[in-house]
Amino acid sequence: LEASDGVLAHHSARAALEVALIDVSLKRAERSLGDVLQPSGVPLCYSGVITAGNVDRALANARRMKSIGLQSIKAKVGFDGDVAFIAALRELFGPDVSIRVDANAAWQPEQALEILTAMAEHGVASCEEPLGRTHLETLSDLASQSPIPIMVDESLCTLADAAHLASTGGCHLFNVRVSKCGGLHRSLQFIDVARKHNMRFQIGSHVGETSILAAAGRHLAASLSDLAFLEGSYGTILLSVDVTQQSVRFGHRGSALLLKGPGLGIRVLDERLHEFSSDVVTLTD
Repeated sequence: LEASDGVLAHHSARAALEVALIDVSLKRAERSLGDVLQPSGVPLCYSGVITAGNVDRALANARRMKSIGLQSIKAKVGFDGDVAFIAALRELFGPDVSIRVDANAAWQPEQALEILTAMAEHGVASCEEPLGRTHLETLSDLASQSPIPIMVDESLCTLADAAHLASTGGCHLFNVRVSKCGGLHRSLQFIDVARKHNMRFQIGSHVGETSILAAAGRHLAASLSDLAFLEGSYGTILLSVDVTQQSVRFGHRGSALLLKGPGLGIRVLDERLHEFSSDVVTLTD
């Protein structure tokens, strides 16, 4: 894939091609991806994500997540009143639910440590992307002082990013997303870097992903015994319609089953996929 101005890597396109080839190859062989990425035996438990915006709506969303028993929550922050918002979430969920935050690069270096120190009083498990790629060189200073572990997402796009962040102490956790990292194989390479540096990692998701990508992420997550957090499998919680026959949504308390059918374990509804296609190319043997 050729480079383009402003593009760090064509990882989403690479991931789409890789996942499609894996699915069709395994279906022809009548084998499941779970035969290749063998399940570790550790139960899958997905997180809920509380999106940014109006605090009242966010807290209403949090109450719905509590009602279905989710044990891990991520809240979008980066606004006035963030600390009070996290305090309200902790009061709502109690001491046993894991709460982490995602600042989406909203903070400047001089304010990040102050906010994180205040949030630490409410038992925040990690802070994702506090500064952004423009502050890569200052991340190690923040990570060394922060009372909350630092996770990187948008600052972690290439294997060179991973090597740099791991060697400089720029973070404590990687957010590994199949689409962002360039597919399942490359995602495992990012995880290998984290493991070699005694760092933790989560499997994240592409916002608004269909069950095709969610299925790939689930197979990957199921094969990992040392996963810190797991996101994705929202399906029609976020989408008006999905493109597969099977639902890959998580269930009560964030639990999810293994996918055991051929290939990814899902069947794409071609007619539904075509509804969202701008062009269709048919390949034959």
